[in-house]
Amino acid sequence: MLRNMIIRWVINAAALWFVDVLFDGIWFDSIQSL
Repeated sequence: MLRNMIIRWVINAAALWFVDVLFDGIWFDSIQSL
């Protein structure tokens, strides 16, 4: 049970990081192209 919670937490953290990096990249690209 604890292992499942840890796995879920790691997946959530990775997903949040991925979305954050993705949006940062999009914003950075659009700012540079202005």
